[in-house]
Amino acid sequence: MTAYTGTPSVARTVNVLRTRGHGATYEPSAPVTLAGFTGIQFDGRITGAKNVDHTGHFFIPFSPVSHAAKYYPDEYSVYGDVFRVLVLDVRGKTVVVYIENVALPPQGFPAFLTKAEQMLGSLRFPAGAKRA
Repeated sequence: MTAYTGTPSVARTVNVLRTRGHGATYEPSAPVTLAGFTGIQFDGRITGAKNVDHTGHFFIPFSPVSHAAKYYPDEYSVYGDVFRVLVLDVRGKTVVVYIENVALPPQGFPAFLTKAEQMLGSLRFPAGAKRA
């Protein structure tokens, strides 16, 4: 996920993701490199009750804080019990990658992460076309 407009830095985005909202706990952040791009990753666990849609937490990385009940175009609903978030700097644009267990039992998530990391490691982000 990224925004159509400019994005805040990786560090600021990680801070927003870890401090905005409630219903989740987080492991310490760690540096990560994915497909040659650097960033920060953290793991977490849903601790709050899930709503009628089975969502336990919403991540909203780029939209400004609002105390009104509304839809955010960049909200990501966490349906699983455990998750990993990677926040990368891709040529000056902050990109957020969410990985969660959804229907997979939490104890199976570490093995799933190994396979997900292999797949994500194969990603390539082609350079944008030059403007005339």
